[in-house]
Amino acid sequence: MTAKYFLRLAKRCRSLLAKAVNPEVKEQLRVWVLEFEACAAAAKAQAQTRKAKEDSPLAAQRLDRASRAGGRPGGQQLVNRKRPKIS
Repeated sequence: MTAKYFLRLAKRCRSLLAKAVNPEVKEQLRVWVLEFEACAAAAKAQAQTRKAKEDSPLAAQRLDRASRAGGRPGGQQLVNRKRPKIS
């Protein structure tokens, strides 16, 4: 799930917090706001890490090698061999 999704949930909880009357419900909404904001921060950090890995020169080299190898890891290529006919 994306950071935007968690931030939207936190915003929704904040809007419900303004309308809530029961103190226990208010406290639960406050907890959820904090949890959703923490999840959003974690999702954003994970996305930045993933992007940094994709943008690194090493990742580009791996992708280049994989594309030259027909998309197979480790440079293995599939060989189209004809099967012998069995009579």
